[in-house]
Amino acid sequence: MHFGRRKAEQDASGNPEVRPLGPCLSCVVAAAFLAWECWSKMDDPFYKRYPENLYVLAALAVLSLGAAIGLHFTRVTLAAGRVIEHMPLLWHKELAVSDLQSIDNEGHVTFLRFSGDRKIGLVHMFSGVPGLLEALRKVSPRLEGLGP
Repeated sequence: MHFGRRKAEQDASGNPEVRPLGPCLSCVVAAAFLAWECWSKMDDPFYKRYPENLYVLAALAVLSLGAAIGLHFTRVTLAAGRVIEHMPLLWHKELAVSDLQSIDNEGHVTFLRFSGDRKIGLVHMFSGVPGLLEALRKVSPRLEGLGP
């Protein structure tokens, strides 16, 4: 899961961002393996007799591929004094850096806590977490002593 984890990531505009590259790659590998298993079992007499098992393999391969596509477009970006969390089809959250209250490290997740009981979690296995935290501290000098 830590494969593909880099210190800093940037979007097309040069803004620091966090991307889940490791989980995305894991989902692609799982989808490829399940699709290969489904394809290689097509002529197996057991699967001819019970085809619903092939349907399960195919459904899991499609689900893994869908998760990989969703994770590919998921990101947390620091742009123009705002922290933007985007998960396609699920949510899009924009929070001002000026509303940031604390940066808390809780196990394998660093939480950016904002006023109004809002937060964004940065999982440490995601690529670019140290770079985004460093950029946050540069943008707002009052954050210098906060967080990990």
